[in-house]
Amino acid sequence: MKHQKFAFALFAVFSLLCLPSPSFADEKFSAQDFDTDAGGHHVHTGRLDEMQAAFFFLYQSRNQVLFTRVVPPGKSSPDTSFVRNEMYFTLRDVARKTGHRSPWTYEELDQYAEHVHESPAHHHKAIPILLRSSIADLMKDVKDAKGATIGLSNNNLVGGHVAWNGSGALGYLIQEKDASVDDIAPNRSLYWKIIPALSWNLAQVQGGASAKNIEDLAFSLPVSIWLYPSSGKQVMPQLWVVQARPYYQTDFSFGYSIYGMEVSVEPCGNLFGSSLYFGGFQNLGSSGLQYQVQLVPKLDYSVTGQTDIHTSRKVGDNWLRAGGLASLDFLLMTYVPLDIGASFETLQRFSGNVQCADLFSAYGTMWITDARNVALTLKYSKGYTMESAKKTDQVMLGLSYKF
Repeated sequence: MKHQKFAFALFAVFSLLCLPSPSFADEKFSAQDFDTDAGGHHVHTGRLDEMQAAFFFLYQSRNQVLFTRVVPPGKSSPDTSFVRNEMYFTLRDVARKTGHRSPWTYEELDQYAEHVHESPAHHHKAIPILLRSSIADLMKDVKDAKGATIGLSNNNLVGGHVAWNGSGALGYLIQEKDASVDDIAPNRSLYWKIIPALSWNLAQVQGGASAKNIEDLAFSLPVSIWLYPSSGKQVMPQLWVVQARPYYQTDFSFGYSIYGMEVSVEPCGNLFGSSLYFGGFQNLGSSGLQYQVQLVPKLDYSVTGQTDIHTSRKVGDNWLRAGGLASLDFLLMTYVPLDIGASFETLQRFSGNVQCADLFSAYGTMWITDARNVALTLKYSKGYTMESAKKTDQVMLGLSYKF
């Protein structure tokens, strides 16, 4: 209870500092401004603990969307777990630079913040080009997303040597709208994005069995909207991510053609009042281990215009299918962060000549950079690709990269 009061008092100070003003981007505050007691009064201990430092750096980010998520709708106290998760890598970097964990002196934190502010990367205008593992990951913050992968795979459907394998998604952010703090209200959009995207999946088989190769190349225009549910008792998640994605899919020689539309809805928050959080990484106590649970219902409609050896669909196939994605990921916050996880995706037919498409995947990733954007990945996949309905059963070892 004492900890909650302290966090709430700290957030009250944080909120006052973050009130919108014409000079918001130019205002400067020091770490000392975040040194408060349980009553919200400024004190001068000379140091900030981990939570105080997390709020300080969250303010320094000037990210309005993050500000609105510090206190979820319908809640009266700040989500300290969310703040820790968002600022984890920043605090870890502070510990490396200073040579010790919290508490840190005002001077240490202010010097670190000034160093970040003056770095070329901070002032360089970001190019809105995104590289991730899938269309869904294009909509996520880079730290929560998986990267595009290239490597070697062993296809269990055909005997022989290993062959090349690669998959990923490249997007260009042409539109993004963030609501200000004052705009946030039930049943209103938090923000939305439009990202034209090119995605691919290549899994070759050596030995001349080209009909077993997987070649998928898709052009799509995903539009994602972040929505709050209605007000009242918080039985449903605090946030819903709705995506509509018209697409055209073919292979690398444009031999087959599939036209379609996919709609998905992802709940983010605590489902039905449970303590289990969906849609983002959360801490498991103080073990340094984080988990992420995702449940994403989907509805897909597609028509086959042309066919070839890289799809099992026939010309004129008219499929209406429903299903979704369920996944569980763990992130171990060691000196070299490790990701492990598994997912199951399925689309069951309402119309068409197939019963369903199921795909199970399991992976392990070792991040080899502090920015967590380059990694070694081991992945196993078995089932059918979602759009081309091509059978797969393979193990892949490769290099992942994201930005």
